[in-house]
Amino acid sequence: MIIKQNKKSTLGTVILLAVVIAIFVLGIVMFNSPRIDDEDKGFAVLFTVFAVPCVILILATLIWFIKELFSDKILIEIDDEALTDNSSAISLGRIPWADMEYAYLKGTYLVIRLKHPAKYVERKGAIVRFLIRMSVRMGYDAVCISPVRFRHQGKEFFEKFKERIPILTPEQLYLAQLAEKNKNSKEN
Repeated sequence: MIIKQNKKSTLGTVILLAVVIAIFVLGIVMFNSPRIDDEDKGFAVLFTVFAVPCVILILATLIWFIKELFSDKILIEIDDEALTDNSSAISLGRIPWADMEYAYLKGTYLVIRLKHPAKYVERKGAIVRFLIRMSVRMGYDAVCISPVRFRHQGKEFFEKFKERIPILTPEQLYLAQLAEKNKNSKEN
């Protein structure tokens, strides 16, 4: 099963980011306008120091989204050997079914618990590794798939996925995490 991106949802995101950039640029122009008194100049400089990196980051994100909009990249591929996840900027790529323990739903994400996540995270760049670590600190695992980008095929994706890996209920997830903690405490 191959899932390509839903270009309509990506276009909406690009438009939203363009509006946010326009608001940031307008804010910088307003705070640096000649109407500001000398006593407020310190605030304007401080605002600019923080706003300019934000604008650069948003511009970089906008460029990435525009590139994504015009690509025919495969977001998700499910075959007999593995799941290939390219659905986000921090996706881990091809992961064999044998390396997955279980999956669970958390908010709008399908979160997949890997047996050895470091093996996949280490092959990514420093920024992606940092973002994955932040995601893990927020209570997610290294693989989080948001079906929002391919909601037109979401039901089919979940059916194919459940054929390979169980999606745990909250109670089953709690028991699995409790068993994992007990196993880790016995090893230490």
